[in-house]
Amino acid sequence: MDEFEALPRDLTGKRILDIGCWTGGTTLLLAAMGAEVIAIEEVKKYVDASNFLKESFALKNVTFLHSSLYKFTDEEYFGAFDYVLFAGVVYHLTDPIVGARIAYNATKDGGYCLVESEAIPNNGSDIQFHGSDIIWGGTREQLNRGGWNWFVPSPAIMAKWMREAGFVNVRENEVKPPRGRAFVVGMRDRHRDLNRAGLSVPDIR
Repeated sequence: MDEFEALPRDLTGKRILDIGCWTGGTTLLLAAMGAEVIAIEEVKKYVDASNFLKESFALKNVTFLHSSLYKFTDEEYFGAFDYVLFAGVVYHLTDPIVGARIAYNATKDGGYCLVESEAIPNNGSDIQFHGSDIIWGGTREQLNRGGWNWFVPSPAIMAKWMREAGFVNVRENEVKPPRGRAFVVGMRDRHRDLNRAGLSVPDIR
């Protein structure tokens, strides 16, 4: 949370969307900081684990939803969140531009989207394509993590994705080994359209 340099320690009264919450650890942290959190996760067993923790601690300010990010397009969520946390997800998406646009649509005017991702350690315009071929063969270690990653960007590419989605005042950090993670923060100032040429979801808001 500190590496984003964007979140206050007291989130009382704030609404946060946690995209790709995994087993809910970060979601619970945000709730403990005072926020009302809606978290989405496409893997049902992770949602079940998260709901177990929610019920065990009788938490009222957390909602876990079993949903793909690409289906999180209901109008009730447009402009509904002060912060959108997009951590550990971008490199798992086949369409990061559409994913970033969905996050943009969910962010309030004046709100922020916080993206954390595996990244390649340069600030140029490089991007790696991993694809899913490893899932069909390889060592035990490769099969344990293989087939999950699509596009692994540099911080500069992540920032460009954010700008394409409509965010402004986008800033990124420098990736430092051995962690290989990037942090990018963007603000939504108002609703902006995006380039729709070749867009995979032509009617996205």
